[in-house]
Amino acid sequence: MKKDHDFLLKILAFVVAVVLWFYVVSEENPEITYDLSSVPVKYLRMEKLSNSGYQLLNQEDIKVTVRIKGRRNDILKLNTQGIYATVDLGKIKGKGENVLPVSINGIPNNIRVLEISPKEVTLILDITVKAELPLKPVYNGKPKDGFVVLSPKLNPDKVTVTGPESIIKDMKEVPLNLNVDGLSSPITLKQPVSILDNSGQELKGVTVSPDVVDVFIPVEEGKKVSIKPNIIGSVSEGYVLDKISVEPDFIILKGDSNLLSGIDSVLTEPIDISEIKGYTEKIVKPIIPPGVETINPPEKVVLKIDVKKKQ
Repeated sequence: MKKDHDFLLKILAFVVAVVLWFYVVSEENPEITYDLSSVPVKYLRMEKLSNSGYQLLNQEDIKVTVRIKGRRNDILKLNTQGIYATVDLGKIKGKGENVLPVSINGIPNNIRVLEISPKEVTLILDITVKAELPLKPVYNGKPKDGFVVLSPKLNPDKVTVTGPESIIKDMKEVPLNLNVDGLSSPITLKQPVSILDNSGQELKGVTVSPDVVDVFIPVEEGKKVSIKPNIIGSVSEGYVLDKISVEPDFIILKGDSNLLSGIDSVLTEPIDISEIKGYTEKIVKPIIPPGVETINPPEKVVLKIDVKKKQ
């Protein structure tokens, strides 16, 4: 009996010791919850996405918050630099919105992940397409007084643009910004080509090839003046002149500076509108004042006239 009694006492002592140990641990090193904020998200299998002919429209630096639970000492020793979230792009289904789960990496086994916020990310995919588009020179600034810039020569004058179908399909040309401020002589330069958004920032996900082109900008002494339509006659009774315009609406003149200083516009040859009903286009000649001449004159000047019935 005494042996049995001693054995029971030993078991009881062991149980008490275990309980005391758990109590001490829970008091001195309790379980706590902790939020890890701004955990970076990495995209996995990005190359598979590219190889499939897709690209992300909303590829941004996504960060998540992770709520974890574990012993205080374990959480305090946690290397937060080694913790990151992942999104597997291999689970993409196709064009449009794709909702993918977020996974957490770098959490040791003695710490539990309670919650990830957000636990999913919505990615928008589009098909990658290419298009060959013409370059459209856009002059910024003004040349030196008494000088004019003529149409530039570009080599090449077209580029290949690669990017999301939703963006590329609406593009008709690629603007090429050229600074001509203060120019008084021709200039040759290598000009970078880039696609900009409405805020003037380079458009993400869109590439241009080649991304640099050779440009020659002719500069001559002269003056840019407007072309104004010379209308004679009146529209028929019951009709009204709705719109009238000239294309191009300017011409470049050169000659004696005293003569040029008094010329701000030139007229077209007279056009009688008395017989016009409806929309019509006429090729007209600008009348150049004596003593001056044109530089690089347009192949043709088109007068566009729209005469409508009164409402």
